[in-house]
Amino acid sequence: MGKNIVEGTSLAAAIYASHLAIRGYEVEMIVPATRGALVPGWSAVRIAGHKINNGFHALDVGRAPKLANLLLHDLNLPLSFEARPAGIWIKGQLLRFDAEPEVWPSELFKADAIFGTETKHLNLAGLREVLSEEGSAFFRFLASRYSNSESSSLGLFLPWFLPSVFTIDSDDEGDVYRNLVRSGIIGNVRLVPTSGTFDQLGQDWESELRDKGIKTVKSPATNDPPFPERNAEGNAEHRDFHCSLFELSENRFQSFAEIIVADEALPELARVSILPGPVPNLLLCESYHLPGARPKPDEWVRRIEAIGACKANFLGSELTRTMKPSAKPTAVSPYTLVASEGKTKIKFHSFGPINMAKSSAIAFRALEEVGAI
Repeated sequence: MGKNIVEGTSLAAAIYASHLAIRGYEVEMIVPATRGALVPGWSAVRIAGHKINNGFHALDVGRAPKLANLLLHDLNLPLSFEARPAGIWIKGQLLRFDAEPEVWPSELFKADAIFGTETKHLNLAGLREVLSEEGSAFFRFLASRYSNSESSSLGLFLPWFLPSVFTIDSDDEGDVYRNLVRSGIIGNVRLVPTSGTFDQLGQDWESELRDKGIKTVKSPATNDPPFPERNAEGNAEHRDFHCSLFELSENRFQSFAEIIVADEALPELARVSILPGPVPNLLLCESYHLPGARPKPDEWVRRIEAIGACKANFLGSELTRTMKPSAKPTAVSPYTLVASEGKTKIKFHSFGPINMAKSSAIAFRALEEVGAI
């Protein structure tokens, strides 16, 4: 393959470059001078003196096994396994992600749609057909926290909230993974940074790449921005992403690795998780808001206390990102590849919010294209 030039600061670019370097290929990375971190998405934020991950909290092993192997074995990065189940917070109930249909709020589905032992194979359009009128209104209302486009928002949102009897017929890696966990075929095994935060893990990764001889060149040109910029007036299509921190008197949420939320009382709340570390009972709440809106601590405290059957103390909140979640990473090619005699150059493009598994799939697809795997 000769010399390999990798342009872009993204997780996909880092995966691609690392795979080649580990196998002895000559690799040069071109990164914008304005971007310091190897993986800018692996960032952290401080709230009330606590350092927490900003957006990424763990790598689902079953969702991105090649990436898990690269980080844990090829790069020997400090990661630990976590095997607590994922949870669902829906209409005031806390359920396991693989909960049986009988414990789900039956009013969300048409009569008898979720019962019986036979697996129901549906695409997204078919799934909408089994929702009751109340269920359709419920999911449509909550999905708008992601996007003004109903089709896009339901596609991002609805596949998370299904009883175990449903299987989504889809090639999307997220749908495939959720099907496997929901049906009990695989467990919710995750890798988390031993240090507690992904920004430190990114620094460790960057050090490993230097040790393996990867040359980094700073480019004065700016790369595609990882997230869209807001103008002064804001943009109705954009969403502000907030991290809010609460301290609990006791912890009913502790048995779950993370909890995906669909609650009409807090329509903007997307996920809650318990922070690891020396301070017990810290609950992180992540939410999407229209530009200019913010979490309302009093309302959140009342709802958290009702769901968790405990006292909650609001510690603080930070606006950490502005995103346009309706952007589709698969709409155009995620990278541009040019091969010439003795040199291969690839530029990874940024598409807004994208998870680690999709980044991994993009990187390994590119590696297959150049014949490196």
